[in-house]
Amino acid sequence: MLHILQVGKPKFNDNCLLNFHYDLISRPRTTLQKIKPYNKDLCLQANYKFVVFDPGDYTLISMDPDNMLQWEDIMCVKYLFMGLEDHRDNVHFLKEVEDAQRIYRTMINFFERANLPNVTEENRKRILCFIIFGGGPISMEFAIGLHGFVNKDLAELYPTLKDLVKITLLEVGDHILNIFDKRIIAFVEEKFQRDHIHLKTRSLVVEVIDKEISTKERGTGETLSVPYAMVVWLTSIGTRPIIMDFLKQHGQTDRRALATDEWLRVEGCVNTYALGDYAMINQRKFM
Repeated sequence: MLHILQVGKPKFNDNCLLNFHYDLISRPRTTLQKIKPYNKDLCLQANYKFVVFDPGDYTLISMDPDNMLQWEDIMCVKYLFMGLEDHRDNVHFLKEVEDAQRIYRTMINFFERANLPNVTEENRKRILCFIIFGGGPISMEFAIGLHGFVNKDLAELYPTLKDLVKITLLEVGDHILNIFDKRIIAFVEEKFQRDHIHLKTRSLVVEVIDKEISTKERGTGETLSVPYAMVVWLTSIGTRPIIMDFLKQHGQTDRRALATDEWLRVEGCVNTYALGDYAMINQRKFM
């Protein structure tokens, strides 16, 4: 999460989600190179949408899908699946402070609905079923934070509903936190087990319907239905427009994060501090 505090101006809040990468389309190939069998699970399929910044002419790129985009022009990568537009009220993204407020209001609404006396036990369990999609650090932080919010804050207001809440984290890869040390991965997985946060890896969301998410299990190809009340989608990348504008205003256009000194003061600004995923400390060289 990024917090920019500027004296005399409003506070902003943002976060940077997963980095997205893929292999080059064309590679040099020699006659001695062994051709690997086709594996569709390793391919970037057409259900990804690249969102680029407004300035720029993308006519040639849109005409030929094999043309490569410049990475600095990409604002985010969206994974598209059937039913998203029809159920956007229950599918949330977490990029700005307004998104967090919307998630908070939605959760309170679900708890109020589940607390009504005429709601059956089965419906209560479905209303209190929350899905998180993504296996990066922001997803881990959000899942653990959501668990704490339910079991500490909301448990005082709705003590009879605490044990009915189910938090599930879906990840399309084989493991969560792939870029981190195995000991960190093991610690987080053990933490999830202790907190009863359900972790499902190798699960690809293929469709969202009214009360269920359809997932396709990698390896087996089996399609499963997962009930949900709210989905939080945490697989996207890109510097937010407010940060890009801030970088341009202060002459840091060659960067994707705000440069600060060791006291978190933004370079080129007065009384402005930054910390988080969109901030990077320029360490002094002592030798």
